[in-house]
Amino acid sequence: MGSDGRHSLGAPGGKHPLPSRGPLTARRPHLVEVGLRWPPETFLRRKLEGLAADGMAVTVASRGGPRRRREPLAGVRLVRLPAASDNRLVVLTGVLWAGLRLLVSKPGRLLAVLRAPGGVATDAITVLATRPDILHFEWESAAVRSLPLIEACGCPVVVSVRGSGVNVHPHAGRAKLAAAYPSVFARAAAVHCVSEAIVEEAARHGLERYKARVIHPAVDTDYFRPPPPADPAPEGLRIIGIGRLTWVKGYDYALEAVASLARSGIRVTYEIVGGEPTRDTGEASDRSRLRYLIHELGLEGRVKLLGDVRPEVVRERLWASDVLLQASLSEGLPNTVLEAMACGLPVVVTDCGGLREAVDHGVEGLVCPPRSPQDLADALGSLCDRDLARRMGEAGRSRVCAEFTLERQIESLRRLYDDVTAVSRVP
Repeated sequence: MGSDGRHSLGAPGGKHPLPSRGPLTARRPHLVEVGLRWPPETFLRRKLEGLAADGMAVTVASRGGPRRRREPLAGVRLVRLPAASDNRLVVLTGVLWAGLRLLVSKPGRLLAVLRAPGGVATDAITVLATRPDILHFEWESAAVRSLPLIEACGCPVVVSVRGSGVNVHPHAGRAKLAAAYPSVFARAAAVHCVSEAIVEEAARHGLERYKARVIHPAVDTDYFRPPPPADPAPEGLRIIGIGRLTWVKGYDYALEAVASLARSGIRVTYEIVGGEPTRDTGEASDRSRLRYLIHELGLEGRVKLLGDVRPEVVRERLWASDVLLQASLSEGLPNTVLEAMACGLPVVVTDCGGLREAVDHGVEGLVCPPRSPQDLADALGSLCDRDLARRMGEAGRSRVCAEFTLERQIESLRRLYDDVTAVSRVP
């Protein structure tokens, strides 16, 4: 099993196996993404634009922001779902028009949708009027909220599982949401998992393994690349951490490790790039607590919270750093680690989720136990050896270029979408 999708979608026990196929099918199906914010996160933006550039029809159905602030994605169509603040007459007109198109093309589907609750029916009519061949939900939580749509859509559904949904939510106050995961997995034609470790977690929540397809995250290795030649780096150690300000990212332990380095006499700085968790994640912000911990550990002059920044600033800060520290308690397989590796940085990560699927201890970086500040400090301190850091950074760049490229991800996604549409055509 691996990043090129070696989990089979062929089903045991009399379910339809995959038809025998040669090359990829010539016609690309129409992919409709549901449950995304607009504009989407950078890693999803690259995925969607990559699929569109490959010739696939791609539509995103999103409430997004104000109509006048739509941010375009190359080749990707945006269909705006009705929002509570919209003019009701405008919403009604749009839904009636979408319903008329659906009545002409798929009358049976329209009847199924009309049986759903009012707000769900409005969204479902808008989505199904786009005539999707595949619906994709990038998070299992978004799929839970759209179960009536999934039941009425009449086309294959793909659900992505990325980490905290199956790792954290069942144990951190969102058990009711997690209780619906078996229903989502049962109705999905395929479940995209970002790592082998996530397959194991999702299986504990009702995922039948034959539906799983592992496709690792991907990095634009032309954009995330080693920095241009510059003057020698200053003495000391410049550490960067990237991720939203929430307890799952383990910033407490990272700060304690930085404090340990400072006490040992190392000139260390630590930048944290990441904004507040959004409301739909159900996670509380750790910003205030982290600011107090920075004060308590005497790190005010060494640690900066940079907040949510643009992608070009992320790359700029990676280029200005010596090592990426990912002290997480739970992960799927974070893009941030792959981006740092693509930039030629060594990484210090915790042994959680799928991180060992990208980082071999002592090769591309160092892998430490979770919740172990001293192990993190020792690992970081060893990277004051510039030759060791350079060798690990070069190995990380080579591995990302071999295994985690956008081209490889798009190819794997194309095969996944072709497979589920081929299965849906089996009588």
